[in-house]
Amino acid sequence: MKLALITTLRPSNAEYTRVNKEVEPYKSDLRFEKYECSHGDDGETCFFYSPSDPTRRATLVLDSSEVARMYADEIAKEKKRTVAKEACTETYVPADLGEDFKAKVGILGNSVASELFRGDATATYGDSYGVKIRYDENGEKRELIFNKDELKSLKPQDACSLFYEIENRFVSKFGESNLESRFPK
Repeated sequence: MKLALITTLRPSNAEYTRVNKEVEPYKSDLRFEKYECSHGDDGETCFFYSPSDPTRRATLVLDSSEVARMYADEIAKEKKRTVAKEACTETYVPADLGEDFKAKVGILGNSVASELFRGDATATYGDSYGVKIRYDENGEKRELIFNKDELKSLKPQDACSLFYEIENRFVSKFGESNLESRFPK
């Protein structure tokens, strides 16, 4: 019952500063220097990077229930700090096209589109087509599909590595060639 209630929590935009108190130490545990997070109704994406070594990157994707758990821990002043680590170290097998995996690919696609085009994006997903991102580019409605065969072709690996690989594929699909432009120095 407690978990069911916790998953209904939704932090306000301002409260994400408190929620991300769990992400900050995990960034350090992974030996990254910085991170930037982007959140929406479905969850949050955090991009880990190190300006001193631009080749080191990782991407953490949290769904709304994971964000709610982090928020509940922060409200209760509990210092569990396990949600980000669990979300990052979980191994996904993309060939299975699991619901959690497709949902997180959608959250990531929304984040990448929002960062690149500075606007809203929405994701839908299904076993028959994969993940579809709808977004605006310069006032024009667009749609991008990460099809099921592309998703299934990805190798099983820990979530932060896998989602970084998918982030790069999204950036390539969206036609953005300058990855560095998203991250301040």
